[in-house]
Amino acid sequence: MSIKGAIWLKQGVCGDLQSCCRRGFKRVAEFFWERDVPLYVTSIRDGNHHAGSCHYLGLAFDCQHLGFEAIHLQQWLDHFEPNWLVIKEGNHFHIQKEV
Repeated sequence: MSIKGAIWLKQGVCGDLQSCCRRGFKRVAEFFWERDVPLYVTSIRDGNHHAGSCHYLGLAFDCQHLGFEAIHLQQWLDHFEPNWLVIKEGNHFHIQKEV
């Protein structure tokens, strides 16, 4: 069974992303789909983030890393568009558009 195109949201995930970040969200989804795994989003504007976090501006989101390394996702994003920051934080990636 193929799961290409699947995006799962952790219960309670809410909020929207700015258009520049939505493009990156699509690219991140494609990264996971190319590897035949779903994108599992753990946070957008919800949750507890530090003061001034880009999450609250709609410029960041988190997703499970599912065993992938941040450098591979960083290189994937950089291939399409510059100014992305990918950080592996515990069990998830923090993905942020630098503006």
